[in-house]
Amino acid sequence: MVALPNQTAAGAIRDIETVLSLCEAEHLSLYCLTVEEGTALARQVQDGTVTVADEDGQEAFLRSLWAHLHGLGFEHYEVSNFAKNGRYSRHNCVYWSLDDYLGLGSGAASTIGSFHWQQNQDLIGYTEANPFDGYEKEETDTWEQAEEYLMMALRTTWGIDKVRFFERFGLDFDRMFSKAVARCEPTWYIDSAQNFAITEDGWMVLDEILVRLVMEIP
Repeated sequence: MVALPNQTAAGAIRDIETVLSLCEAEHLSLYCLTVEEGTALARQVQDGTVTVADEDGQEAFLRSLWAHLHGLGFEHYEVSNFAKNGRYSRHNCVYWSLDDYLGLGSGAASTIGSFHWQQNQDLIGYTEANPFDGYEKEETDTWEQAEEYLMMALRTTWGIDKVRFFERFGLDFDRMFSKAVARCEPTWYIDSAQNFAITEDGWMVLDEILVRLVMEIP
């Protein structure tokens, strides 16, 4: 976790170097602090007792750390994840590909085919209930699945495989999104006949890009 109150980019880099001196890590996740509404931290930020970086400050912070990790030989393969020697997170790659996964336990989520399952019991309720109680099922249609896939796949350096997109959803990526893509800054993306992917510059404004694309889905 970075961009913490009073933390500097130089300090975060020293922390990374300390961790890497203790182990031969081949994977690293780097998340920027998010101040959630309704939390004690949010109240402290609002009343000025705690100061956190604004968006411009967070961008500068992240770019410093990204550049440092590039220099250490880490591949920036997902918005918040870095790997050496192709040691990608198998667990998270399932999410980013919108593939099936099974979650069991209090608060667990699953995706199986077109269905989402959510376990909504707290830990006490889960331990006292009958097995497999408390799960809610939601079916998604093709449009919703395509939207979820965009949100997940564009987090990765591989982006959207247009052929696979068509085979999976029966939708032509270029036909659906070419106008929205044309309204994006050229430095935000890489577009070819085979793939559409977001650059590091684009990841800085990923939410804006996703909104523009999602608005094209009926």
